[in-house]
Amino acid sequence: MDFLYRHHTKRAYLSLIVGLVLYVLFAPIVCAQTVINANDRGWYNNAGSHNPANNNTYTGRYRGSFYRSYFRFTLPAEAACMTSATLEIEVENYYGNGTGHTINLFDVSSTTVPDLDTNNGSGNGVAIYNDIGTGTSYGSQGGLTAANVGDILSFTLPASALTDIEAAAGNDFAVGGLLTTTNPGNFWGLRFSGGNEARVHRLTINTCAIEPDLTATKTVEIYDPGNLGKYGLPGEDVIYSINVVNEGNAPVIGDSILLIDRIPANTIFYHDDVANGGPGTDPVVFIDNGSGLNFDYATDVGYSIGTSVPTDFATECSYTPTVSGYAPEVTFICIKPTGTMANGSPFPEFTVQFRVQIQ
Repeated sequence: MDFLYRHHTKRAYLSLIVGLVLYVLFAPIVCAQTVINANDRGWYNNAGSHNPANNNTYTGRYRGSFYRSYFRFTLPAEAACMTSATLEIEVENYYGNGTGHTINLFDVSSTTVPDLDTNNGSGNGVAIYNDIGTGTSYGSQGGLTAANVGDILSFTLPASALTDIEAAAGNDFAVGGLLTTTNPGNFWGLRFSGGNEARVHRLTINTCAIEPDLTATKTVEIYDPGNLGKYGLPGEDVIYSINVVNEGNAPVIGDSILLIDRIPANTIFYHDDVANGGPGTDPVVFIDNGSGLNFDYATDVGYSIGTSVPTDFATECSYTPTVSGYAPEVTFICIKPTGTMANGSPFPEFTVQFRVQIQ
């Protein structure tokens, strides 16, 4: 089913179009949820030590050394236009004297990620230890004790994390963990996995397809080919121009654009050469500017004589005026170009024009 995009007139040269509404229909945006299990995990201590064969995630203090952990995920290329993300990590064990610990999550720089699963971080172990416990905060949970062993901690990641995930789409992304405690000593910490055992360390991302963004503007000007200085008075003609621009970062799905415009009250549609000689010679003219769309007046323009807004081009825009010239029975013009409307810079756009007489 199509969405109905309702856009009010942005500019008006004559008061007769104030309040006029333009309808544009386009295909809906599909959103998706993806669950990604960690492809790697482990710890670094303050001396920069790390063994890539050991997936133990001890985090805290042990025998005079401090330990920080990380969790790494391979992101799909589609991890863009993020709407939300959740990190879940399982508490495998608790160490301490019953006091509460706090796990603090941080970003891991993209230059660090490739060295995480290497022996002593490829010689960068100390820098990696510092990286995975500093920087942009991704959240924290406190008061964790032995009662939380077996729990799966859930973190709703902040907007900064969503930005980082989008930047890492198609590559690896990592989260670092630093532990603090209310009663420090020589041996305290949490472990989120022991060795190579199976534990829950997963990232759930919610994305929407990169969206097109259609902006439609309708304007009107006096039809005055002889430059006689005409005004918008009864008996004079005016030409409407509807300009549609895709300002989004994705194309519009093929054959899904439909413009439906109501002929304003106190005007009569002109069913003949819109400009009496050019540049277009049909009653509705299509002017392209990089849209990528195709237009054929014979198949892509329809009319309605109904009182309600049409919703289907084939069945409700099937009327054809029987005369050349003014057609007072026409109440709606329907315009359905074919193909996929492009995106990019400069923004692709197209304009359609038609003519009416003021009554």
